[in-house]
Amino acid sequence: MKTQPLRSFLAPALAAGCLLLAACNSTTLESSWKAPAVDSIHFTKVLVVAASPVDSLRRMTEDAMKAQITTVPVVTSYELLPNRADAKDRTKLAALIKSSGVDGIIIMRLVSDANEVTYVAGTPMPMPYRSFYGYYNRPYGLSPYFYDPGSIRTDRVVSIETNIYDAKDESLIWSGVTKTTNPENVEDLVAQVTKVVRAKLRAQKLIPESPKAS
Repeated sequence: MKTQPLRSFLAPALAAGCLLLAACNSTTLESSWKAPAVDSIHFTKVLVVAASPVDSLRRMTEDAMKAQITTVPVVTSYELLPNRADAKDRTKLAALIKSSGVDGIIIMRLVSDANEVTYVAGTPMPMPYRSFYGYYNRPYGLSPYFYDPGSIRTDRVVSIETNIYDAKDESLIWSGVTKTTNPENVEDLVAQVTKVVRAKLRAQKLIPESPKAS
């Protein structure tokens, strides 16, 4: 029976490992700020806004934001202002917010979207003996080695700023910047950001803990 070199067995595994590393996604909170006078956040109706110059992306992001908020009624900015240019009219915007009954506003804004390249250093690895007897026949220190040449990993890193406003006086009550690595899509990105922001708000006791299942 012809035996394949160890490298031929390891190559697919190493390649799969690199793909898994590149596919791993995560979100971290890089910084946050809370208005000193704010002890809790409780809204009865929320307006979600995606600050995007691309209308399709704006709608997609706001729909994803709306899907993440299930405790209070939510309205998207594109529902109130289908024409994005109207959002620049402060008087019209304020009137629409007031008439809609919104008392909280959440805005997500893209801060940066870039690729980060990381070199994963190579490692010398011992070749295993092809038979059980081989481990006793020769000292381990004399076993042949092969060298994994390493790899280059490219990650997409997206930073998002999330701001929460009190609609009654338009005051900023909370702000945070998150960094997400390799988001799968807009929905995944918003879901990860929301999870991290929500955890921080709960840690600060600004919103209540989620009810535990009985």
